[in-house]
Amino acid sequence: MVSAGAVMTRSRFTPHVYALLRSVNAPWEALKPRKMIGRKKNGTSEFHVAGNGLVNTSITVSEVYLLFYICTWCILGFELRMHSTNHTTLLNFGKDELESQVAVEGNIGSGKTSLLKYFKQNSMVEIIEEPVKKWQNVDGFNTLDLMYSDPKRWSYLFESYALLTMMEIHHQPQTSPVRLLERTAYSARYCFVENLHQNGMMSTMEYTVFDEWFKYLMSHEKPQIDLIGGQLSFKTAIDDYVYLRTSPEKCMERIKKRSRNEETSVSMELLNSLHERYEDWLIKKSKFGVPAQVLVVDGNQSLEDMFQFYETNSQVILGISASKTD
Repeated sequence: MVSAGAVMTRSRFTPHVYALLRSVNAPWEALKPRKMIGRKKNGTSEFHVAGNGLVNTSITVSEVYLLFYICTWCILGFELRMHSTNHTTLLNFGKDELESQVAVEGNIGSGKTSLLKYFKQNSMVEIIEEPVKKWQNVDGFNTLDLMYSDPKRWSYLFESYALLTMMEIHHQPQTSPVRLLERTAYSARYCFVENLHQNGMMSTMEYTVFDEWFKYLMSHEKPQIDLIGGQLSFKTAIDDYVYLRTSPEKCMERIKKRSRNEETSVSMELLNSLHERYEDWLIKKSKFGVPAQVLVVDGNQSLEDMFQFYETNSQVILGISASKTD
């Protein structure tokens, strides 16, 4: 963090900046000037700050910008020190290094919602959930319910719309140092669409058309993700995935417990086949490439144990630590 002393010893700015910097410790409302009067002096734009009882002097426009820059980074440094999931630190990264995108993957009922809910309390983490509400209301039609009730008829339509909405999410501007995404366009293709085709719920023609769209999007509009698991990558693409590896039996237990309307038709057969697709993609890596490193988390634990695991391994899960959990 830049200090006032460091600025004064390394620059030749007037004492006005130093006076303003010294006032940073005062309450913000007191620091806010009530009036700024612009004027020209020797061809240079200046402002006269008056009425706050702290500073009553003239400063150049460049000094105003310098003050704003320094104050911004002082505040950012303070936030980084004071906020993290384990209430210690998020590490002192530079601005470009702060943007980490972590994809949370897993079967239906694997525990993704609980993981996202846990990290939602962290002010440095942005949570992006699946756009389920969009899927439930497409001009009044519930495409998610239609897909579950008659997958052979509606799976291509639903998965096409799901891909569109996921790509929209991937390209939203990131607003926090760490972004957690619930599933990605990759799992839509490699797990759900693949499973529908293998089980005869999507025709070869539909599968081929969808795959062509997917390949085009990955070539021209590649999603940005940092973690399927737990290591920060200073690139613009997804770097890691957190894979909640949960048994189909445990997934079914949780599905019954939460009783979501659209999931009443979810069968053990579907959960078993989706589990196999996730294993093929993220564990065996037998058919499709994995666009990032993978952190595998045992999703069969109790909620209390899972939260304890998240507390202990928060920096790894959020992609801000190069270490790996066992």
